[in-house]
Amino acid sequence: MDGRERIAVLTAITLLGACGFILTAFLPSFFTGSFFMRYRVYITVAVAAALLTGVTLAYSLFFAGNKTGYRMSLSAIFLLDFSLAIFCLLSATGFLEAANDPESFRAYLLSAGAWMDVLFIVLQFLQVVVLPLPSFVTLLAGTALFGAVKCFLYSYFSIVAGSVVAFLIGRFLGVRAVKWMVGEDTLEKWMNKMRGKDNLLLTAMFILPLFPDDVLCFVAGLSSMTLLYFVGMTLVARGIAVAGTCFLAGALPFTTWWGILAWVGVWVTEFALFLLFRKNQDRLQRWLHRRRTKNKGAKSSAS
Repeated sequence: MDGRERIAVLTAITLLGACGFILTAFLPSFFTGSFFMRYRVYITVAVAAALLTGVTLAYSLFFAGNKTGYRMSLSAIFLLDFSLAIFCLLSATGFLEAANDPESFRAYLLSAGAWMDVLFIVLQFLQVVVLPLPSFVTLLAGTALFGAVKCFLYSYFSIVAGSVVAFLIGRFLGVRAVKWMVGEDTLEKWMNKMRGKDNLLLTAMFILPLFPDDVLCFVAGLSSMTLLYFVGMTLVARGIAVAGTCFLAGALPFTTWWGILAWVGVWVTEFALFLLFRKNQDRLQRWLHRRRTKNKGAKSSAS
């Protein structure tokens, strides 16, 4: 490594560390909600300790000549800085307070004025890739704001785009990047569930809004699933799931007892269908395998 490269690496570690400590210093002022306010000192100390550990490790590994080690540490510091910046931005704009309630989220979007449509599209994209935001909440709020058709169009294309980006992150950046984004325990849990049953199980999970869509997209990128199959499956499955939620949200209001009862019925039915699919999944896979083998044999005989 020449002198310029050494200076660039040391400068990057220093600048990223400095940015992280500045964000950490202002972090308590962005806390909202009883949980964050109650534990704000502990959270701030924990973040500062993690940042200090990362910076110290990056310097140590760099001077020890461990190229892979200091690059991983540098990536971890950048990810922490990015997460802190996103948290402060979302808190400052009131997004975090509004995110878990459809009415509050609707009011938050209305406050954006002329940028409301763009903001909604961007949020729908980000909720797949980086934001831990339930798509059900955003779809309900979007339906109330734009109507079922407009919400479906906005949501469908932005969620499909976010899904493909998440898949590509898993495919090209690998397990380490996905672990940083979704957590090691979460990744291992869903990798175990998907092992050997990638295509059919993932398709069912995308259609039924009972599963963590963002995690599943990353996991699909780590699986044996091809990009072509994922894109085709996403276009169909996301279309069914998003359309179902948008149009049902317009027809089944949460403000009436019968609407709430109908939604409970929908969720119970979806869960029952998934259990039925899960129970017969191996049988269905064997049937599809026999069909593919039979079709290949027929094509070979014809040729």
